[in-house]
Amino acid sequence: MKKIPYELIVWLRLSRLTHQVNCLSNDFLRQFDLTITQFEIMVQVATYQPITQIDLANKLTVTQGGISRLLSRMVEDELILKKKEGKNNYIQLSPKGQKKLDEAYNKQVDYQVDMFKDLSKEEQKTLFRLLTKVTKTIQEDE
Repeated sequence: MKKIPYELIVWLRLSRLTHQVNCLSNDFLRQFDLTITQFEIMVQVATYQPITQIDLANKLTVTQGGISRLLSRMVEDELILKKKEGKNNYIQLSPKGQKKLDEAYNKQVDYQVDMFKDLSKEEQKTLFRLLTKVTKTIQEDE
């Protein structure tokens, strides 16, 4: 059998970690009746509202079809409001969505921060720098 490149092992580790963190976050956010994807959408909308559906999809790296389905469910759940203006759909949080985000935000942030408690500040900075470098390489290759 051919030797597995170390880069592939690193990628597999990163992929597993991402999956595991998302599963843990979904479990944690269940107490607020949210998924990690809904939470991420709500944070982006709260930051940039009103935001077009296209801009939101780009910030989340989700396809137009995928964001459309997600937003439709969130409109049904009364978490967001969608307003059509010309060719664009503008998204903003509903009062219910803002309340839910207010309840969940600090607890989710604390939960995520706690995942890095065993890394020193220097190690966190190094990890951030390395991930940023890989991200730039990937973006240059697109």
